[in-house]
Amino acid sequence: MVLGIDSDNGTEFINWELFRSCEKEKLTFTRSRFGNKNDGAHVEQKNWHIVRQTVGYYRYDTTAELELLNEIWALQRLLTNHLAPQQPYAKW
Repeated sequence: MVLGIDSDNGTEFINWELFRSCEKEKLTFTRSRFGNKNDGAHVEQKNWHIVRQTVGYYRYDTTAELELLNEIWALQRLLTNHLAPQQPYAKW
């Protein structure tokens, strides 16, 4: 099994610090192809579902709401990434 990071093309995801960290930790680093919006469709769908299921569709824009959202995401991250079962990739 190869561990790695699969990222969108945006500068909010790709930067030299992340790239150097991947090299140091011997992680593969891939990104979606420019102009192919569906490359990350399954990840985007899952992320969207988690966000809306957790906090709904309300617009949160105050400092107090931001602090609450940060607490929620810290807990949600643990649930999603460590405790919730994930379907493995099919081996073709």
